[in-house]
Amino acid sequence: MQFDGARIGKDGVILAGAADKNVKFDAAMLLTVTRLACEADDPYFSLDPDDGRLWQREADQAFGEAWTALQADIKRAAGADAGRHRNSPQRRGAGRAAFADDVGAR
Repeated sequence: MQFDGARIGKDGVILAGAADKNVKFDAAMLLTVTRLACEADDPYFSLDPDDGRLWQREADQAFGEAWTALQADIKRAAGADAGRHRNSPQRRGAGRAAFADDVGAR
């Protein structure tokens, strides 16, 4: 995509240049690039959410949904790894019987 010129008026933004079917146009990116090119100050952007409470609610909801979907797999994997833990009786040389007694005592 090649821009040869741009005009901003009451009808909107008009861009002139050669089209490229392999390139998609992103109006938000054009706005950001234009703002950065025209501002007198150093470029600045923030990754902070516009609405912190909404962002936190959505993050909590996403975590809840992911946890619900993955909980059984996580517990199953944790159970399979319990005997391989570096501090387990099996790793210390106590053998499976001592490990079973230790787990049963809890």
